[in-house]
Amino acid sequence: MNNQQLPRKCPIRLVIIFLLLRLSSWAGETSGTLVITVRDPGGFAVRAQIRLTNQNKDFEATAQTNDFGEATVQSVPSGTCQLSVNSTGFAPFVKLYEVKPGTRSRIAVQLVVAAVTSAIDVSASPTLLDISGASEHRIRSQTLATLPASTPNRQVINAVQSQPGWLLEANAVLHPRESEYGTTYVIDGLPLTSNLSPAFSPGIALNDIDSVEVRTSGYPAEFGRQLGGIVELTTARSHAEGLHGSVEAEGGNFDTADGRASLLYARKNTSLALAGNAYGTGRYLDPPDQANFTNSGSGYDVSGSLEHAFAQSQTIRLWLGTGDSTFQVPNELSQESAGQRQQRRANQTSGYFDYDRQLTPKSLLAARFMMRAASASLDSNPLSTPIAATQNRSVFETTGAVTLSAEHGSHLLKTGVQLAFPSLQEKFSFAITDPSQFDPAVPQRFNFRGTQAGHSVGLFAED
Repeated sequence: MNNQQLPRKCPIRLVIIFLLLRLSSWAGETSGTLVITVRDPGGFAVRAQIRLTNQNKDFEATAQTNDFGEATVQSVPSGTCQLSVNSTGFAPFVKLYEVKPGTRSRIAVQLVVAAVTSAIDVSASPTLLDISGASEHRIRSQTLATLPASTPNRQVINAVQSQPGWLLEANAVLHPRESEYGTTYVIDGLPLTSNLSPAFSPGIALNDIDSVEVRTSGYPAEFGRQLGGIVELTTARSHAEGLHGSVEAEGGNFDTADGRASLLYARKNTSLALAGNAYGTGRYLDPPDQANFTNSGSGYDVSGSLEHAFAQSQTIRLWLGTGDSTFQVPNELSQESAGQRQQRRANQTSGYFDYDRQLTPKSLLAARFMMRAASASLDSNPLSTPIAATQNRSVFETTGAVTLSAEHGSHLLKTGVQLAFPSLQEKFSFAITDPSQFDPAVPQRFNFRGTQAGHSVGLFAED
């Protein structure tokens, strides 16, 4: 039996990325925040319906101004956005605005009294074409819900795979531009390099997602650790006041059942979101045999978030989520005949804190902090062939980032620092049950146990 121990060093890696590129599409965060104020001709607050659209980014959001005539819309994708404001007794207001990523912009709208007219206007959409040249595609939650049904825990991955430049292997591992493991997942502005495929992660519930944005070029500097492709997930938040909810259920072949529920509540400057998802299927992974031996799986995902804005200049947000999936490893015909049974389990719990503060009308300070604990295990029965393997791996990661964005003329300047403190633990062992399948030099039994802790620091600046 071999026992090995990884060195307990704590290497510190300093990565300094300095990019001065006059490409607005390279901004770190790919969305901004709009604070809209609506007044009548006398300067008094107006209750109005707000609608923002960007067809090129598949974005549409609605909101209603409060008693002070104000409404805040977050996660607005960068680019040209059309603002529509409607209120009873006033003429409709429609205007295009340029949304810059990582900024918090204020828009003042003054409505005029409606005149009695009758007209039909026909015009092309001014937000359908993106002239920035960036290779990015955005899919909002409403579009995700209309995509063809897929195997549980693959809805988001299949949506990404449908975009240009992405391929999917048998166990739903994404390969951007034929890169083996070059995908960076970004959740609400914090980059992760973990594999979030169904074989290694319980995933994220579809109803917990507000939008998915994918990139295969024009990478922001702060997401530059893996440059195959970027999948940016924005978690759900309520844009309209009041109580909103949804319940969905679907079923299909292979005893597949999937159910989702969400609840969103917003009042004045505070919003609350809850989401849950549970599923079960008899075809969880892509099997090596058409008979689909031992391929059942089940899991769940639960999350909640709380957000509060202070005087329209500061915002804090707390997000908590946990998920678990258990599934069998599909057998080949020879393994099924031998009686092999292997089972995997993946679990993840994470917490996220976000703080935004508008320092001046054209500068924004953002701080993000996340803690994540994930584990994956494999168990094999004695009849497994040609090898009976057992594995238990886990990671505990603390990540933080502070960024400062500022507009100056046609420039959008951004600088920041990222810190990551991962701690890994790995246990792996195997016993060969069919020696004829291996070289005689391979040991009949093997056992490994190791731990490793590390630190990572990244600095970036971009224009």
